[in-house]
Amino acid sequence: MNSIKLLHTGDLHLGSPMQNMGDRAKERKAEMLDTLTNIVNLAIEEEVDGVLLAGDLFDTNKPDAQTADRVYAELSRLGDTKVFAVLGNHDYCADFAFPPNVYLFNDYIEKIPFKDADIYGVSFGANHCEQCIVEGLSAEDDDRINILLVHGDVGADGVYNPMSADFVKQSKMDYIALGHQHTYTEEQIGGTTVAYCGIPEGRAFDECGEKGVIIVNVGKGFADCRFVPMAKRQYVALSVDITGAQDNIEIAERVTKQLGANQNAYDIILKGEKSTFVDCKFIKDYIEKDWYFAEVTDISEEAKDEGYTLKNLFMEKCKNENALKYGLSALRGEKVDIV
Repeated sequence: MNSIKLLHTGDLHLGSPMQNMGDRAKERKAEMLDTLTNIVNLAIEEEVDGVLLAGDLFDTNKPDAQTADRVYAELSRLGDTKVFAVLGNHDYCADFAFPPNVYLFNDYIEKIPFKDADIYGVSFGANHCEQCIVEGLSAEDDDRINILLVHGDVGADGVYNPMSADFVKQSKMDYIALGHQHTYTEEQIGGTTVAYCGIPEGRAFDECGEKGVIIVNVGKGFADCRFVPMAKRQYVALSVDITGAQDNIEIAERVTKQLGANQNAYDIILKGEKSTFVDCKFIKDYIEKDWYFAEVTDISEEAKDEGYTLKNLFMEKCKNENALKYGLSALRGEKVDIV
């Protein structure tokens, strides 16, 4: 049975400021470009027939010259391998010239014949699309492999090209390659395989978990998807119970015992009951001696001694964070160095 092999990617958001990464921001921006290089390498190694780029290649419609030049060079390395691209809500009307092997769909529906397939696509023309921009689209030739490339939301209302399940069912598409949602998903709606490739490199703690691209073999009536992890680093959220920990070193050690790969970024939430002043900066610095990046947030509650004690009275009355820190240390008989 005839099929075509494609690499489906999107939502690279190149040029994202990455301000949440602090001193690591510049490095992470460079790593995101390196991930594009790795995606191109994968396309070459897999000998795909073509690449589907499902929008938001850039984080802005005016990418800086250095980023734009790097993207041009990387996509050019694909040589005769065709790249089909649409613009998303972030990079609509992008001020950028693609290399000759890239076909950029306009902001109206187009059909491009490609091998045994017809590839339909449409770009965002603004940063919001409240109406479904592919409404009414239906494949013209049932004997061809039919693919739709578009940025938007399937099965959800909103302002980012909302597409209903009924639209998908009547589209007669074999594969709908989507961008916009940043987590890989694949589902069957009627006779159509619908897939979000997700973001290939997470940028913040609302983009946790494994990220990558899809290698898909699409034929008449089927689409076999294979998710390929691509991210250099994962963003990981972790809750740690600090009940019973007597000092910040013990808290930090308790945290590090639960961490995974040291190249990842961790969002640490401290919970439970604290018996000492929690110094989040100290714990963050302790973790980052061996792990790439950490954010530490303390939502634990003060442990209360039974009865009316000097410690309870002090904790109730003291409103100054530094005074509370030094006072509790003194009450435990610890050496206090006030700076």
